[in-house]
Amino acid sequence: MAEKIVLKAKGDGAIDYDVTFTRSDTGQLVIGCSCPAGHHGKSCKHVRELAQGDTSRLVDPSSQKGELDRAVEWFNESPLPGIWARYGHAEY
Repeated sequence: MAEKIVLKAKGDGAIDYDVTFTRSDTGQLVIGCSCPAGHHGKSCKHVRELAQGDTSRLVDPSSQKGELDRAVEWFNESPLPGIWARYGHAEY
């Protein structure tokens, strides 16, 4: 069964976004964000910053730090860091 972590990320304005990390039984990781860039299938700053462990992007760092740490672990175990380093950039 797939595992899921949903983190609340601060937007630039008054709107907060859900950043979802979903890991399948086979270890495949899918990360999505409810922001406008994420809705268009793009890699956004919310995903990038949280995947790198940036707690300043969290709405409530004290209550989500453990979940963020687990999401970062999943990210680092996936091929995504290498792919992002080679090809990716965040949409702002």
